[in-house]
Amino acid sequence: MSDSEELLRRFGEAVKLFLTRAGKAQHSSGMFDLRRRTLMGVYAYFDHLDWALDQLDARATAEQIGAAGRGLCGQPFSAQIHGIPWGMLLARENELGLGRDGGDPELVERVLDWWSRAARAYRGQDSDALLPCEDGDRQPAAPAELVWRTLEEHGRPAAEFAQAARTTAALQLYSYVLRGEQRGTTYYHGPYAGADGRTLVVEEFTRMRHNELPWAADPPVIPFDSVCSVLELDGVDARFDLFQGMTTQPVDYRSRLLRTTLLTCDGGEPRELTDQERDGLLEALAGEQERIFREQLSWDADFRISYAIYHYLDFLAPFFAAAGCGEEVMAQARERFAETSARRVREVAAMDPAPPVWARLFGRGGSELFTPLARVGGGRV
Repeated sequence: MSDSEELLRRFGEAVKLFLTRAGKAQHSSGMFDLRRRTLMGVYAYFDHLDWALDQLDARATAEQIGAAGRGLCGQPFSAQIHGIPWGMLLARENELGLGRDGGDPELVERVLDWWSRAARAYRGQDSDALLPCEDGDRQPAAPAELVWRTLEEHGRPAAEFAQAARTTAALQLYSYVLRGEQRGTTYYHGPYAGADGRTLVVEEFTRMRHNELPWAADPPVIPFDSVCSVLELDGVDARFDLFQGMTTQPVDYRSRLLRTTLLTCDGGEPRELTDQERDGLLEALAGEQERIFREQLSWDADFRISYAIYHYLDFLAPFFAAAGCGEEVMAQARERFAETSARRVREVAAMDPAPPVWARLFGRGGSELFTPLARVGGGRV
């Protein structure tokens, strides 16, 4: 088996596990067409990743870009890195399902190689693991000492700091609405070793103020671009998925929360939010959440599918920033993604009963989630 085929198999196993554990086959929405939306987003990557990787490779290595995301509120983070092959491979499967050629196999190989190098650098471990499921469902994203030191410097007893949980709950809901019913830039990483056998987990929110979403306020009204909370848990088994979601045993992990923090990393180093800043953040979140929801109600049927291109554009932006790309590259990316939207939205909307990729992913048994590269070349799809 070639290196590319092995990477394809490994990523496919991780995606299969993610789809099964998250129950994605049953997900639906009364407002958005979730499956067609996702397909529009991944087509933007399918159409333009070759160009995007050209921009990145001209300025930095995949390893440098992956390592740039390490730390608290780092970007690109793991879900964005794994989004690179996700976008390419889901669109490829849809093309194959439509009886088309699935794109250039050499581009798929390039994407898989680039992703593997960035993912390994992001994890920062001396191991071959690229994915949480290959490492006991762990997702390290920062030096353990940094996480522990941040808790020691800023941690407060959870029983005396209920405002932290209230604020992160408000951030979760705001992000879900802002991102059109997806978690987006809300993510978790860990577990990290704490004192006396305790577990440390980090919950983060990024790209709240500066992003590529045209329905976000301009100028921004959310006062912070990043917020993070370090959680010290006692007797909790925390596990992380492909896109940095977290499950715990017991489920009510906050009942085992000993200390917590509420920080921003907007200035580079983590610092605590003041009471006044926290109150201002909560007020802004509530007002913006209602405004965005009302705007989304007015979107037409096509935009309730094509809005996904802006999420995928926003996930790509941190890679360009980490590589030192200028604004002209982002301007080109916006034009390219808009071209994909205009060219593909009607075809995607007309796919009935649903884009073929989902039947292929949810209905495919055996060990192969994604069609092997050699099989396409041999004409046996």
